[in-house]
Amino acid sequence: MSAAMNHERGPRHTIIKNRFSLAATLFFGLLFMILIGFRTGVWNREKRAPALTATEITAKDTWMSILQRNRKIGYTHRMLTPSETGFSLTEVTYMKLNVMGMAQEIFVETGGSLDKSFALSSFNFSLKSGLFQFIAYGGVKEKNLIIYINGKRTVIPIDEAIHLSAGMVEAVWGKGLKPGDSKTIDIFDPSTLSKRPVTITVAGKETVKIMGEKIPSTKLLIDFMGTQQSAWMDDMGEIVKEEGLLSLSLERTDKEKALSGISDKPMDDVIDLASVKPDKAIKRPENLKKLIVKIGGLKTSMDLDGGRQTYRDGLLTITRESPTDLNAASGHPDLSAYLRPEPFIQSDHPEIVTIARKITDGSQTDLDKALKILEWMNQTIEKRPVVSIPDALTTLQNKTGDCNEHAVLAAAIARAAQLPADIESGVVYMKGGFFYHAWNRLYIGNAWVTFDAALNQFPADVTHIRLVQGGLEKQMDLISVIGKMTLSIMGDGE
Repeated sequence: MSAAMNHERGPRHTIIKNRFSLAATLFFGLLFMILIGFRTGVWNREKRAPALTATEITAKDTWMSILQRNRKIGYTHRMLTPSETGFSLTEVTYMKLNVMGMAQEIFVETGGSLDKSFALSSFNFSLKSGLFQFIAYGGVKEKNLIIYINGKRTVIPIDEAIHLSAGMVEAVWGKGLKPGDSKTIDIFDPSTLSKRPVTITVAGKETVKIMGEKIPSTKLLIDFMGTQQSAWMDDMGEIVKEEGLLSLSLERTDKEKALSGISDKPMDDVIDLASVKPDKAIKRPENLKKLIVKIGGLKTSMDLDGGRQTYRDGLLTITRESPTDLNAASGHPDLSAYLRPEPFIQSDHPEIVTIARKITDGSQTDLDKALKILEWMNQTIEKRPVVSIPDALTTLQNKTGDCNEHAVLAAAIARAAQLPADIESGVVYMKGGFFYHAWNRLYIGNAWVTFDAALNQFPADVTHIRLVQGGLEKQMDLISVIGKMTLSIMGDGE
């Protein structure tokens, strides 16, 4: 391999604790959409579902403790207040997580204005962690959901009324479901602009102990993208307990107890909890030209086959690209989608256009552009774990982030420089395990080549196992494999 393509300046593992993660997608998806999102997401109810009236719902003020392995790491506070036009909803969540050995404080606030049938009129959402803050707000106008993400307008057509989940439990319970019955509802997530189905099944009656009191309740099973969560609802229709992935749970409490007793040093590293341990170690992964693994626990829709990856009969072979790939005949594919801006990849923003021109000035080829972008990213963007919704502009302004921030910024700069770019997500091998990770692929010459700005690898080593291609919406598919994927090393070669 030429020196130009084997661009790995310095040691391979230069990041905090030698690990990077899909922080935004997995944390927002797992912690909020699955656990907390059961009450704070945006829901789409069936047209035939009975409308509820304001007289049937009274004001609610609920506090819950958030626990990880029975160790308190945060709280959530939800208020639902009837108004003249319907309802007002506010939910505030605080968590302190151990992410790659660093304590991360996360603040989430969701608000909404609802009509008397719980249809959404307007909403606001914010997530703040360290230097990063994600803000989305908007509302429904005719048959469109208009959303502003960090100030940029996005319009999404909708066929039916959009509902905040404040009415989700009532909507399900209003169907008169009995033990064994199920109902599927679509959830819309403004952070990824995606809509996914959630199936709720009534398991039966159970008694749970909350704050020393035995509470008769109904157990609900929630299936979200193949993951399982349990919730217990009392006879008044309020959730008193939830359990989900990564040993997380929520329990109803009072204000004083919710705000006190939060651990200063959360013990379990959520990145370690979500990692995949192979059957044996991989030696010198940076030198391998090929890796063969037996992979299990994945759903069939994963993007395993294509490009440098070949998937046959349960075996996945990853072959590292070489300079000859840049001249391989591949026709003339339509690459326009990989040059356009996206809500989180703001390649048309003046700040990103300016920096792209500055970085790639004087480049004679697309390969020159790629190498200059990699060098600039490595020298300029601090590598550190963050928990936020990653977008290129915020990453450029803060000049810090983990793999997701690196991936969206690299994609934006490349596209602004007229270099087709996309995002790939999956796992990468480090310190004896496979950790969830995101990187890029760039179209250079006549071929796609992997590009990992976070690990300063171009092309990326063969332990980068791609599971999905695309941005945050596609990365949500990874939720279905957390805790299920298995990897066995079948062969490798230098």
